[in-house]
Amino acid sequence: MNKFMDLIGQKFGRLKVLKRVENNKWGHICWLCQCDCSDKKKIIVSSNNLRRDHTKSCGCLQKEKVTKHGYCKTGFYRSWRDMIQRCTNPHHKYWGDYGGRGIKVCKRWMEFENFLKDMLEGWKSGLTLERIDNELGYYKDNCEWIISGRQVRNRRNSCYEEYNGENRLFVELCEEYNMPRGIVYDRFYRLDWTLKEALIIPIGSRRKQP
Repeated sequence: MNKFMDLIGQKFGRLKVLKRVENNKWGHICWLCQCDCSDKKKIIVSSNNLRRDHTKSCGCLQKEKVTKHGYCKTGFYRSWRDMIQRCTNPHHKYWGDYGGRGIKVCKRWMEFENFLKDMLEGWKSGLTLERIDNELGYYKDNCEWIISGRQVRNRRNSCYEEYNGENRLFVELCEEYNMPRGIVYDRFYRLDWTLKEALIIPIGSRRKQP
């Protein structure tokens, strides 16, 4: 259970804590916050995200920074945004396989400008961000840009697995079941799920214990 600390009246970036609200469904303590950018901008944020500087505004701060750099409509920015959401937002559909199991984004990359400096080199449209070691979080030495879609078949680390009596390319199975390759990889190779379980159990759902 989270240790309670009264945050009413405190400021975190552009956010001022107004009052405590109902805990979210994971039991995290949450607060209603007022953003400096407008009297109408109020958002609910968990204690952890406030105290760890994961959330500093209603979204306006990051929008200003990204707009200044001109990357807000690029795949590069979407990769950063999706990485942050998967690891910090309990309401994200992939939270259970990322933030929910301890995968974190390094503090440096919580600021888009730092991610831009570290990862712009080597990026081009169509590439996706992937962790080299799936047991570790997101930071420069553990991330790379990889070819997405069908071209990934040409990578040396493409592997085959036996499935339903056939020798199948791992990435093809993930595409066939419309499952993210990183999540299936973690489930099958790290968590010892069967390949069928890794492919068919919905994102965020728990595996039934044998």
